[in-house]
Amino acid sequence: MGGTPYGSPAAPDLKPFGWAGWLLAVPGDWRPLRIDGNAERGSVDLGDATEPRAQFAWSTVTRRHFAAGRTLRRVLKRVAPKTIISTASEATLEPLLYCTDGSGRCCFAGYAPLTHRVIQGFLNVPSGSWGGSETAGMLAELADQQLEMAQKWSFFNISFITPPRFRYRDASLTLGDMRVSLESVDRKPVAELHVRHVYPAALALSRGNLETWLAREWTRDANDRRIKVPEALSGTTPLGRSATCTSDRPIRRWILRKTPHTIQQRCTAVHDEQHERLLIVRVKDHAEQARTIMQDVIKGMHWSQATKAGARLQPSSS
Repeated sequence: MGGTPYGSPAAPDLKPFGWAGWLLAVPGDWRPLRIDGNAERGSVDLGDATEPRAQFAWSTVTRRHFAAGRTLRRVLKRVAPKTIISTASEATLEPLLYCTDGSGRCCFAGYAPLTHRVIQGFLNVPSGSWGGSETAGMLAELADQQLEMAQKWSFFNISFITPPRFRYRDASLTLGDMRVSLESVDRKPVAELHVRHVYPAALALSRGNLETWLAREWTRDANDRRIKVPEALSGTTPLGRSATCTSDRPIRRWILRKTPHTIQQRCTAVHDEQHERLLIVRVKDHAEQARTIMQDVIKGMHWSQATKAGARLQPSSS
């Protein structure tokens, strides 16, 4: 019941879907239909070319004492009162409960104790396409990635890895231009990270070179669009040629024994010819950390394409 669906002849090819700290293996033809909310509370609808296939919503538990098993069982009983509730074995959530009604619809609810988040939803697998054991196996892949770990993101044909202690804030997903914004949970001033994929690259570059895209991203959140953009420096990355601009701003702390430090904004645009897209990453953090974050994010691009078929999904260990 808790076995992975990878390798099953009845199961479709699966691919990772990662969003707001959640990581799940889903059929390859499932795409996001609607995404709402942030890391604390939100929802995602997935579907194929014919109809919605999955929906899950999450929220953060604020109560000091939370009886997860009893509460989640009560939730499922309200949704499907005449079904048998089972516990998904080998699941990373504690617990992860589910029930099926025989028509392919599988309702589930789980609790992630490390992040205090509850997730519930349903999987609407086409009748006769693959069995209950594969559905249970897909649920067993559902993981909640801790903030202390780097987090894997994967949606549509986009995937990247964000550093520890960065939490999802918002996103803008339009055809040909997809952007995810995150912020730090424990640094003052708040550190920011923006990851953007623009495609196809040929069309994007016909509207402006790398330096032009850098300037647009640099002034995107500025109150004054006339702000001066630093000179861009050309370079190369493992994914292709790049252009980078940086700006340092000293911050003075008048608290006893607190030394001044520098906040750096760093923006890099990469022409990824192999995947035919522009990758634009902007970081705003302490100067000693901004460069490392930039390098790590670019290094983790397209991680899902390197995931071997049949391999069990695992949150990042770094």
